[in-house]
Amino acid sequence: MSISAEELSLIANSYSEAEKAVMEQYGMTAIEVDVMLFLANNPQFDTAAEIVSVRRIAKSHVSMAVSKLTARGFLKKLRDENDRKKIHLRITENASPMVRDAQQFQKDFRTSILKGFSEEEKHQMEMFVDRIARNIRDFIG
Repeated sequence: MSISAEELSLIANSYSEAEKAVMEQYGMTAIEVDVMLFLANNPQFDTAAEIVSVRRIAKSHVSMAVSKLTARGFLKKLRDENDRKKIHLRITENASPMVRDAQQFQKDFRTSILKGFSEEEKHQMEMFVDRIARNIRDFIG
């Protein structure tokens, strides 16, 4: 079995295309939506440095997105009590509708691309994708 570059590209491009509805509705860039979704879906990672590290998005793009999201009142910055250099990011109540809509888009996308798969097949696919992601992280360092 082999997944072609075209198939991977189709998945990524389809996600990006579907994400545009949220971007347009809230006047946001893809990076801004991605940052908000990352923080909402991964509360254990709540700093810009963690977003850069885990999502592998350029530091400058994350910084710009965080600045814009903070200015819009979607994020607030909180200094770490033990490390004054560390800034934690918190999603504000103002962002709740946007986060809800973005998470719904993700759920709808997932449901659409997994249509026709049994629960066992979905579980197996999740395990395979996790293993592939680990292999990729090992490969790229």
